Amino acid sequence: MKTNPVTFFSRTQTGKVQTWSCWIESDGITVTSRWGQKNGRMQVTQDKQTSRGRKGTRAFKTPQQVAREEHARQVERKLRAGYVEAEERASAVRLEELKTDLDFDRLPRTFAPAKPVREIAFDIAAEYDKDGKLMKQRKRDGMRHYLVAGKDGRLRVFSRGMDDMTAHFTRLIQELTLPAGTILDAEFVVSNDRNDDDFKAVSEICRSKPELAKRKMIHREHNGNTIQFLVFDMLFYDRLPTWQLPYRERYESMVTALEKAHKPSQRTRFNHVCPMPCLLYPLKKCVERIREFGWEGLVLWRADQATVVHMNRSPKRCNCYKFKPMREDDFIAVGYELGTGRNSKVVGALKLEIISEDTRFRFSVGNVGTGFDDATRVAALTWKYPCVVQVKYEKMSDTGLRFPAFLRKRDDKKPKECRM
Repeated sequence: MKTNPVTFFSRTQTGKVQTWSCWIESDGITVTSRWGQKNGRMQVTQDKQTSRGRKGTRAFKTPQQVAREEHARQVERKLRAGYVEAEERASAVRLEELKTDLDFDRLPRTFAPAKPVREIAFDIAAEYDKDGKLMKQRKRDGMRHYLVAGKDGRLRVFSRGMDDMTAHFTRLIQELTLPAGTILDAEFVVSNDRNDDDFKAVSEICRSKPELAKRKMIHREHNGNTIQFLVFDMLFYDRLPTWQLPYRERYESMVTALEKAHKPSQRTRFNHVCPMPCLLYPLKKCVERIREFGWEGLVLWRADQATVVHMNRSPKRCNCYKFKPMREDDFIAVGYELGTGRNSKVVGALKLEIISEDTRFRFSVGNVGTGFDDATRVAALTWKYPCVVQVKYEKMSDTGLRFPAFLRKRDDKKPKECRM
């Protein structure tokens, strides 16, 4: 029979409930501890106690006495650590009790918010969506930045590598007021009047010196481009670790915070800092829109899950997923380039072209250098060019195919059939 059994609860950093139990076994001398995440795998340790001190003195303690003292010591330690007896109290730990001492004036280079999981199967994502557990956003082709309100409320902008980029973006954030100790996770995006993203423009602005970056942004806006920070998450608010909340709650809080942050005269849908829009269509319809408008893909958030912020330079992949449906098409291989290293004497990449829709022109769509096995790289040395190959890719842009991968050679198709 167990002696002095106790069970305590605590809320973990990710917002989940941790349970801890401790008791003395029926032998009276073994202290057992059992702990772990609720409904998860539990760990168990057992410590058999022995007598202490010299017999015949007041200091002498039997194994039973030592076991009771050890049990009481472990219970006291858990209470000091914030564990509680009622699970409801543990689940309702107020974020105010978890205020951080993070230096918001200068984010450390070890600051590492979570990143998206690289991919998710459509069937699994569709099941989450059916259960109302997904929040869907268009994946934008920009650069990740953090908008941080320091201890005095002054707003700074940090790049993903924790470089201070504030001087580049002062005109974008000058009308924004946020409580001290707030961190917004955002994508810096430049888009045209068709809402197509221009990553080249983003890269030019971010890699320029501050004054030149400002002039480039003004020039882009005069030419009809929209320049924005699209905020997709709020990690801290007023020093509170909001990242521990489910994403739906974080997103709604972030939208409210941005509404308060803009001056009334500046509240328009063309704000330089605004929430990343969520798509309200079913997942299947969202995928159709990817193909229809040539989007890069989707970001799928688990609405019911918290995220994770590490301080060890190593971001965890959790809470959301990248979804990029790949396209497959046939292209004209007009030649090859030798590879490097172990592939220096075989085909390293094929040069690809395609015929324009009106059949008047043939133009390059870049090279494909992945997807080949060793035998194909050797065989491609002797192919008769031009020939037709099937390629998987993410999308086609002005610079060619994005993330192409060779699938197979099409001997059943003629080059003149490869049209846009």
